[in-house]
Amino acid sequence: MKTSVHITRESRWKQFKRDRGVLFAFSWLILIGLTALLADVLAHNPEKGWAPVPYGTEITYGHKNIPPFGPHNHYLGTDYAGHDLLAGLIHGARISLSVGLAAVSIAALIGILLGVIAGYWGDDRLYMRRGVMLSMLPAMFFAWFYGFRVRRYEWEDAVDGNLEKLPVEIAISIGIAILTVFLWLLVGKIISYKGYMAKKITFPADSLIMRAIEILNSLPLLLLIISLSAIFERSLGFITIMIGLLGWTGLARLIRAETLRVIRMGYIESGKALGLGAWRIVFRHVVPNAIPPALIVIAFGIGNAIIAESALSFLNLVDGTVTWGSLLSSTRNNFSIWWVGVFPGLAIFLTVLSFNLIGEKLRDIFDPHLPS
Repeated sequence: MKTSVHITRESRWKQFKRDRGVLFAFSWLILIGLTALLADVLAHNPEKGWAPVPYGTEITYGHKNIPPFGPHNHYLGTDYAGHDLLAGLIHGARISLSVGLAAVSIAALIGILLGVIAGYWGDDRLYMRRGVMLSMLPAMFFAWFYGFRVRRYEWEDAVDGNLEKLPVEIAISIGIAILTVFLWLLVGKIISYKGYMAKKITFPADSLIMRAIEILNSLPLLLLIISLSAIFERSLGFITIMIGLLGWTGLARLIRAETLRVIRMGYIESGKALGLGAWRIVFRHVVPNAIPPALIVIAFGIGNAIIAESALSFLNLVDGTVTWGSLLSSTRNNFSIWWVGVFPGLAIFLTVLSFNLIGEKLRDIFDPHLPS
């Protein structure tokens, strides 16, 4: 049985590599990724010198509503204000991919952590002292505040013009958040040394996490982000963080289900019998075996994040940034400039379709009905 299963999965990987849809998806994403990385080189920037696209994202006065493919240097035309459309698409690729990857990174971290906690410890296996439990709420608040709220300008700077710094900024924000949580939990452990705060109580992790998932799933994501943007700010960094903080529920449910499956395996029981600690078992055995199916949700999540950002930009909820969604919004009051809607819409469609094709193929490979 194991041999046939291995052959079946191996044949599916071969199909994955040979599938024309997947090859198209990877080719398109590589093209968009290189375009995003080389945006300042491809579209004119006075500091970079000559570029294949002789215009940037600034307004070209006297060049309004120019159609594409004409006898001029605006290869895909201009919008009603005089922005070069091709330059906007090139720089918008950086924004869309940055928002998608950054938001999914945040959602993946939260979803994997909470999913593992809910699945491994459940409602009756996680014990906390009262002091530690009371410190969790301020720990979460200050982790968000210092890790993401205070550093939103660094995120915006990385998304707008320094894409190579984005992974570093994500890592720094996550590191600050983890350090903040650790320090607050250390405070909770200190005050739990003796007395009333030292009493151990059961923490119903699974119930609380699942109820939080149900509450978030009952709320429309876009409407919630629009409401929060009206209260706080309309910046791209804030919207990216909100998409990540509100988009972890599907991944958490999948990781929880995979964790419940993995902990029934014999090697987990063997690890417990050998005296391995819970966290060591989780990070060395549970998480690595629960991650592969999560790649499906992550692939779909990137596409969903790109759609969410484009929708919010289309509604002019992102100030001062050229994105694919903001280019689309130019056609709302003037449908005669059809090209301004067609080309950005096509870019969004092909990018999201590529992530979805990859996600569907990964789902075929990691089919939960396939014996393991």
